[in-house]
Amino acid sequence: MMHFEVYKDSSADYYFRLVGDFHRFILMGGPYIEKDSAIADIEIAKTALCGTYQPEIRKTETGEFFFELRDNYKRFIGNSCLFKTVQALHEKIQYIKPRISGVPLFEKLLP
Repeated sequence: MMHFEVYKDSSADYYFRLVGDFHRFILMGGPYIEKDSAIADIEIAKTALCGTYQPEIRKTETGEFFFELRDNYKRFIGNSCLFKTVQALHEKIQYIKPRISGVPLFEKLLP
């Protein structure tokens, strides 16, 4: 089951990530100074991904693909994990879209 996690790293910064089936990371955002900022961006990500928004697809120097998520003001929210093909990336986006609105939030504070 997909879920969002908000976690704090050793440098006291907050991050969020969308975790999919088999505990695979799908989307990550941060760093944030405040936990509430991370939670606010999770809501923006949910709204964007369940609507007609099309994430910006990018290619790494090694030929892998990922998508960037931005808000209405073009502010960076987060980016996805890497995919070998654009088709696999599109399939993951299509998998996420109908499920994202009901995805729960788990808080995970790391030492």
